[in-house]
Amino acid sequence: MNCKAVQARLSAYLDKELPGNEHTAVRAHVFDCASCREEMDSLATIKQMLGRCAAPEPAECFEERLIANVMRQVEPPRKHWNFQFRPAFTFAGIAACSMVATLLVLQFVLKADSAPVTQTTPDRSIAFDIQRDQIYSVGTDPMGGIPVINVQSDPNR
Repeated sequence: MNCKAVQARLSAYLDKELPGNEHTAVRAHVFDCASCREEMDSLATIKQMLGRCAAPEPAECFEERLIANVMRQVEPPRKHWNFQFRPAFTFAGIAACSMVATLLVLQFVLKADSAPVTQTTPDRSIAFDIQRDQIYSVGTDPMGGIPVINVQSDPNR
């Protein structure tokens, strides 16, 4: 291990928080390196001095202030609606309701007035169609009048 890696682990080494192989490697390096041993000794002295100091007592209202600060951070302040847009929302709601009501009434009225549209065709039989076609091909009026199609044979043609 190099000095930088050992010095980063010295506090954990002193608190006996390192796993076995790292603990052994740091101990071997500190035994050989004078600067890391000096750093470890000064760190141990600081830890001993801080360990002797009494913990300060918090103020009487500390707990209430702490809880209030935590709750303020956990629960964001609720935003209240800005009521300057209230007339616009009211108008939009009324317009939407009236549009839906108008569409429902129109659908009901149009459905009641509209009957199914069926195209009526005259009842024709096949015999009628054949007779009509024969009369047309002959060129006579179906009412017995003059020929509808004047078929003349033109010899020059």
